[in-house]
Amino acid sequence: MSMVLNSQGYVIDGNGTLALFTLYERGYTLNFRAGKILNVLSANPNSGLMLMGGIGYLEHRFVIDNQHNTAPQISGDYARGYDRLTSGLNLNQFIGYFFMSDSKVLNFYGGLEFFEGFTKSRRDYVFDLQKKDTDSKLDFYFGLKVAWMIPIYSRAPKKYYYY
Repeated sequence: MSMVLNSQGYVIDGNGTLALFTLYERGYTLNFRAGKILNVLSANPNSGLMLMGGIGYLEHRFVIDNQHNTAPQISGDYARGYDRLTSGLNLNQFIGYFFMSDSKVLNFYGGLEFFEGFTKSRRDYVFDLQKKDTDSKLDFYFGLKVAWMIPIYSRAPKKYYYY
């Protein structure tokens, strides 16, 4: 946003005062995944080391929340010149532990998740670069993923009766 900041790093609004705005990131991914549970260090056959991988689509951008819309240089269509909208193909991996208890209450998985995005700018013109951004980008995301599951299924009987 170097094109709209003054020498002190502030945006001046249409009234000549400091503009109130917030800058944050927003995005989404759409992925197709497949995985396998390896019966390693497990209490039962439905638990163990969980490996997953997939491919998908990633899109993200900066959102400029211009409070009261008093700064026209960062509002409406002008905000799109600063939002750095990028999207492209992504790969994702997960490694963790999956546990299913016999009591159907304590069922969880947790582990590390990784995303690699191969993205490009989707805007025709980026204001602070004063040109179209044609560079390819490599985005990395990683995090800790934990989930608790409540299964909805009936348990098979442990005894069979023959008549």
